[in-house]
Amino acid sequence: EVQCRLCDSAPYEKRGFDQPMAGAYAVAAGASRALGLDAEKTANAIAISGVRQNPLLITRTGELSHWKGFAYAAGCHTGVHSTFLAMRGVTGQLKLIEGPLGVFESVTGEFEVDWLDTSLSKMLEISVKRYNAGLHSQTAIEGVIDMKREHGFAPEDIEDIEIGIYERAYFIMGEGKAGAREHVLNKETADHSLPYVLSAAIIDEQVLPAQYEEERIRADDVQTLLKKVRTTNSDEMTARYPAQSPVLISITLKDGTVHKLDKPTWEGHFSTPMSWATVNEKFEALSEAHADASLRAEIVDAVSRLDSIRIKELTALLERVNTPR
Repeated sequence: EVQCRLCDSAPYEKRGFDQPMAGAYAVAAGASRALGLDAEKTANAIAISGVRQNPLLITRTGELSHWKGFAYAAGCHTGVHSTFLAMRGVTGQLKLIEGPLGVFESVTGEFEVDWLDTSLSKMLEISVKRYNAGLHSQTAIEGVIDMKREHGFAPEDIEDIEIGIYERAYFIMGEGKAGAREHVLNKETADHSLPYVLSAAIIDEQVLPAQYEEERIRADDVQTLLKKVRTTNSDEMTARYPAQSPVLISITLKDGTVHKLDKPTWEGHFSTPMSWATVNEKFEALSEAHADASLRAEIVDAVSRLDSIRIKELTALLERVNTPR
């Protein structure tokens, strides 16, 4: 809830700071609650974490590095470590947001969050990825797979693909300030490249970890097709975001046929929640190499009863998973 409220209210990205900045406050708040800290120690935990964690957005621009995948985890480490410090009596700068040279002055400018609202309403605006790719590509991936199955074209039949997307998606995964995404040679860049994930989706009709193996990324078929993908920043799509995660897809075939799709969301967006069957389908695809059918069934059952069991029952099952080293 803290993470989502800050993401919606604090314009840190416009000033060049990355999303783990909000996580610094969220993780410290959550860890403090889990440890049963009082209000004073919780405030100090948040203050320490907030001062320490102000990462730069360049992490997600250009050809992406391994650090992109570590960035939020590092923020979580900072939040938890800061909480343990506060628990042991270490104090932080409690005016880190509104004080001189604090967050308002140095990072975001002023913003407001109604912390007295305890409704946890933002929890109902959380989306779940259907595919292993950047959030802002989910509608487009689902769309191109549906179009291929409906119209029956082959990847080699395609002359051109034009994707009209909202501003945030264009910035992060298209051809915006974060860097053009048609030069893709590693996993970190691939999963934030609309040209790559859409090309892989059209060819393989899925985007899972297998689509990020180096051999797959560098294969001629996907490298050829991704160069035919163009992204445009659409004012119409931007006006519909974030209530929707819209995309306008236009696929032109070599025979001149044009297929178009205006798709508002994917199955998993908060406005169109993912069905339990689809959640299971994704879980099976991701876990079958690491757990046998019996263990997978036990995990699914535990998750389905998560509001009535102790969390240690689930973690005990997860300990039995064959995690690759």
